[in-house]
Amino acid sequence: ELFIVNNSKKTQQVSFIEKNEKSIREIKLIIPPGGFDKFIKSKSNEDSKIIIKSKLPLARPIVFKHMKSSFDVFHG
Repeated sequence: ELFIVNNSKKTQQVSFIEKNEKSIREIKLIIPPGGFDKFIKSKSNEDSKIIIKSKLPLARPIVFKHMKSSFDVFHG
């Protein structure tokens, strides 16, 4: 899961593009000022690249990596 925070004073559109060898998936989120939203990576076991397009300054997502018995949290 990738959470993105809109720390600006304007409503922002953020696009998440997930690419792998077989497909491309794009999700567009509209985030109000001071708000947040999340993108959930598809559950396929294939390696994929996630591209974030936005006009947010420092648009670094908070990433939650889920494992069988634990999870990890870090900035993207």
